This record gives sequence, C-alpha cells and structure tokens, in this order.
Amino acid sequence: MVKTFKGVKVVFASVTKEGGHKNGKHLLGIEITKEQKKEITKDFEALWSDNKSAKAKKPAYPVEDWFSKDEQTGAIQFWMTKKADGKPATFKIADKSMTAEMFTDFGEGSIIDVEFDLYFFKSADYGEMVSRSFNAIRLVEYKQYEGGGSTLEGESVTVGYYGKSEDKKKDKKKKAEVTEADDDEVVEDKSVKKFKKAIDKGDLEKAATLLEDLEDHEDYKSFKKLLKKAGK
Repeated sequence: MVKTFKGVKVVFASVTKEGGHKNGKHLLGIEITKEQKKEITKDFEALWSDNKSAKAKKPAYPVEDWFSKDEQTGAIQFWMTKKADGKPATFKIADKSMTAEMFTDFGEGSIIDVEFDLYFFKSADYGEMVSRSFNAIRLVEYKQYEGGGSTLEGESVTVGYYGKSEDKKKDKKKKAEVTEADDDEVVEDKSVKKFKKAIDKGDLEKAATLLEDLEDHEDYKSFKKLLKKAGK
C-alpha cells in the first residue's frame, strides 16, 4: 500500500549513509497530524486483517511503535525505516538551486514530501507483522542538520578553552574526547537494560521490539534465546 504525505516537517533524517543509520537501516522521522495518524492506523489494521493467518492473534509489533510525541510541543512524530542494502530511495528537489548533497545533511525543520509503503510480511524469527518503508523524498525546504541546536536567540560562535594551566587544558580536552564508539556503547548498555527489564516484567511485546535494536550486539543470540524462553 503506497501512501504520500506532502509538506511535512522533518524531525530527524539519516537517509543516505552507507550501511544505514543503525542495524543496516536508514531512518526518517516526520511530524504528522492526528488525522494522518488515524489514517496510518486504519491502513495498518486493514493490512493485518486481510493478510494474517488464522493462528495469528496479533502482529509481532503494534502500530503504536511507529509513533512518538514531542515532549515540549506535543507534536505527533511518525518514524520510518528503509534497508540500506535494498532498492535505493528516489530523491527529488523542489527547485534547481538545491543539490544532491543536501540529502546527506538535511535535518529538523526541513519540509519534505514523502512517499512510503505499508506492507504485510512474515518473519521467521518474530512472526507475522505489518511494516513500513519510505520510497521517495522530495526536498521542499532545506535546513541543515545541526546536531541538536538550541532555542536561545543570538549568533553562534566557536569558543576555545582558556584554562590557566596546561594540565587543566589536557583534562578539559580529555573529557571532551567522547568518540562515536563510546556513545554507541552507552546507548547499547541502555538498550540491554531496557530489554532485560521488559523480560522481567513479562512485557514480551516490548522486549521483542527492543531486541530488534540489538541485532548487532555480540550477545544477540543469547538475548533471542532469553526472549524465546520467556514466551514458553
């Protein structure tokens, strides 16, 4: 089922990185209206009802996993993925002044038109489900990703370190040198804790969802066995 949303605001975009944003998948988040959420939910339920087997009681992942809410504005956010090693997405521009490079770093606040698929499929590991994948993005208004940013007014400046001693300079530099690998380890540890906590609480649906983010973890097979054991 192909759907198109036009003039939507981007929450987050990592759609061109080789190998994907995470777990071999690209990631795109957009703001949607309550009506659009209802539309997606209705289509999800229709696909599930029309394609599920007689023995399937519920989808492996609920449609609510696709949405989040901005804590400050209350805006509804819809998240889509796409396999990095699959068919490439189509990228279009609204005017000739835009460049292909803009798709590598457009971010929050950008405006796009997006075409995406909703589809039913069966997974040997998790069972029957409905999923989604973006197919094409048309960049309407470009805003460069700034890695977080701030709501404070004023021009941004680059600030150096002006410590009084060389030791303090070294300490400051050392604290600032947090590598991407370090960040991944922190996120990974949190994901493992959340997964095990869900198992302990008996929330196996949530645990299965969290397990998907641990596919690259060295103990993934152990986690998978743990989930399977908990479901018996």
